[in-house]
Amino acid sequence: MEEQEKRQEIYSGKIIKVYKDTVKLPNGNFSSREIVLHNECSAVLAIQDEKIIFVRQYRYPIKNYSLEIPAGIMDDGESPEDCAKRELEEETGLIAQNLDLLFKLHSSIGFCNELINVYIAKGLAIGKQNFDEDEFITLEKYSLDQALKMIKEYKITDAKTIAAIFAYSASCK
Repeated sequence: MEEQEKRQEIYSGKIIKVYKDTVKLPNGNFSSREIVLHNECSAVLAIQDEKIIFVRQYRYPIKNYSLEIPAGIMDDGESPEDCAKRELEEETGLIAQNLDLLFKLHSSIGFCNELINVYIAKGLAIGKQNFDEDEFITLEKYSLDQALKMIKEYKITDAKTIAAIFAYSASCK
């Protein structure tokens, strides 16, 4: 196990904090670790009429559009399930009658602590879309087979979305 000896804050922003830690290794030597601390998130694989509901939005870090399941950062004091419900309605205008936890995912464990709670939603009812002011989202629906094909064709590259599709596919067998 590594023990933190020193921490230097590099950056503190709206959704992340970046630190450079000095750690003591199990053999007694020291090393540096650059880490990103990120608030916990929730994501939702929503199924309606045997179709998966996706959001397509521009993602600046990759300078391209991304096809993803709805997701977002938990508000202070919010439970993972409440975050999933809120994000689903905000991004798709749908309310889940049934919401079950599929799995928890660390998105990039080598340098970031981000934890994503991934839910499956069924029994969807009409709610009200309410995008954040910097969100520009379009909705798309695809069958499981179409989604699996888009993964193979690199049309879906988002980790949480791929993991959710594979988990759903495994549960359908």
